[in-house]
Amino acid sequence: MKIYISLVLILLILGACDRYNPVNDQIYDLPKDNFSGQVAGLQALQDAVENYPESAENHYKLGLYYLKNRQDTLALQSLKKTLQLDSSQTKYYLALAQTYDHLHQLEPAVQALNKSQNTEETNYEALVLAGNLYFQKKEYDNAIKYLNKALKITNLDARVYYYKANVEIARYDSANALKNLAMALRRKPNYYEVYHSYADLFIKFEMYNTAIRYANQGLKINPKYDLLYLSKAEAFRLQRFFEDSARVNYEKALQINSKLDKASFYAGVYAYERGKYQTAQKMMELTLQNNPKFAKAYYYLGMCLRYYGKKKEALQAFGNAIKWDSKDLLAGEMYWQVKTDIYNDELRAREDSIQKAYYKMLEEQRKKEQEMLKKLYEQKN
Repeated sequence: MKIYISLVLILLILGACDRYNPVNDQIYDLPKDNFSGQVAGLQALQDAVENYPESAENHYKLGLYYLKNRQDTLALQSLKKTLQLDSSQTKYYLALAQTYDHLHQLEPAVQALNKSQNTEETNYEALVLAGNLYFQKKEYDNAIKYLNKALKITNLDARVYYYKANVEIARYDSANALKNLAMALRRKPNYYEVYHSYADLFIKFEMYNTAIRYANQGLKINPKYDLLYLSKAEAFRLQRFFEDSARVNYEKALQINSKLDKASFYAGVYAYERGKYQTAQKMMELTLQNNPKFAKAYYYLGMCLRYYGKKKEALQAFGNAIKWDSKDLLAGEMYWQVKTDIYNDELRAREDSIQKAYYKMLEEQRKKEQEMLKKLYEQKN
């Protein structure tokens, strides 16, 4: 299998630059709107909103400015205000969906996209966004359906092939994944995110040195892309021969993005596997601070707490793991094991308490009998 993948890869990436499309170097993931291509000053947009606060279009344009500059929280505020003033424009919902996507709020993003009613045939950006969102929802057939619709409009966009590749990686379809990754690089040779997907694919097939090589290629293009360091760290961790390298790369990923929950989670797993439970607990707590629904982080947090004898806290952690992933059999097993341990501890405590009370009663009775004997002795004398 490894030889086959390598051969397919070589064939697919030959001539990687022959279909380069310079359009792919532009940042154009905003709604197709005449305003989005203009360079408008923030102050001018804010003045327009202040002078005409009832204009939905002004709030929308300000929201697009924030969205384009990745000020997503401010974009969300502006776009919500836009929809309060006018909920009839589909482009407003599309911009809102993109904002939620940037904020990693998947369900609200899908709901807003559905309200935009742009995912049928015509709106290209809506189709691309739908493909990516359904990939995140793990609805892979829907993801491919929307991405293929986008390709019918144009086949020059590297993003579409990148998203399709990620779907195929998730489905362990290495041939189609490699084909789409190569197509993405043909259209955009400096697409560093593609190298992360290459690394992810080769990690899945236990080709760790190849994964590291692709991660390094991506880092030559963008040395500050956190996910490439995460891929390197995972490859080193799974090889188990380069422990220090794994730790260093986890740290680099977190230095770039302290809120990267996968980096803190796997750094915690790495520490846990080496018996460094205090560090592991700290990393899991950081993970859950950034992602309170990370089920597996609760599991490892519970294991650390159990190691330190904090059974009630561990039980709560395992319960949260089950809450967010009811199919986690390990978390379920540990939940009932710890619950049983707590019950047995309480039972032993009650037994000890009863036993102590019994011995105390015997001791008091013995003292009373001694007092009575003492008094009888004194009376006789």
